Amino acid sequence: MEKAITVAAFDFDHTLLKGDSMMAFFRYYVGYWRFFWGMNKLSPKVIRFLSGRLDRQSMKESVLKEFLAGKSSKELFQAGLEFSEKVLPAMEKKVAMERLQWHKDQGHLCLMVTASMDIWTKAWAETQGLTLIATKSRFDQKGIFTGEVDGINNWGPGKEKNLQTYFKGKNVEAIYAYGDSSGDKEMLKMADFPFYRTFSEK
Repeated sequence: MEKAITVAAFDFDHTLLKGDSMMAFFRYYVGYWRFFWGMNKLSPKVIRFLSGRLDRQSMKESVLKEFLAGKSSKELFQAGLEFSEKVLPAMEKKVAMERLQWHKDQGHLCLMVTASMDIWTKAWAETQGLTLIATKSRFDQKGIFTGEVDGINNWGPGKEKNLQTYFKGKNVEAIYAYGDSSGDKEMLKMADFPFYRTFSEK
């Protein structure tokens, strides 16, 4: 039998970070005024989403298409790498990063389970030694981003489904989970040791 492992699953936005990486990445990538103009253009859809008349994945794809569709995989992941080096360090929560390091020191398998896209989370997760379970980006045969999610949005039930797939065949002894929102509810229910809004900003 495979060796038993202890898992520590961390949400990203507002848990390991002080804010939201998605909006921060768009501002970084397209610039403030292009971001402001794009979000103003999307405001009718934002209102529909907030009123419950547009689902979360459709809203996300609308924003992705506005700012990122048509760009190459190489360009976007390079931008994600630069974003991880120039912007994300200032957004890290000190106490959360200390807890992450504690889990690493115990030899636990550390996961970053996020609804944010792989485009801007992959490089940071790799730098931190985290296994990434993120929302995947869909690229066409030429490597051009379609502005769509590949599969399901890794939020709420999506996190649960993707974690179950990841854990299949693994001998998981115990699960720690850290989250801050309703999108983490299912992940927290899977955990032996769930922590909700545990980290204050420092």
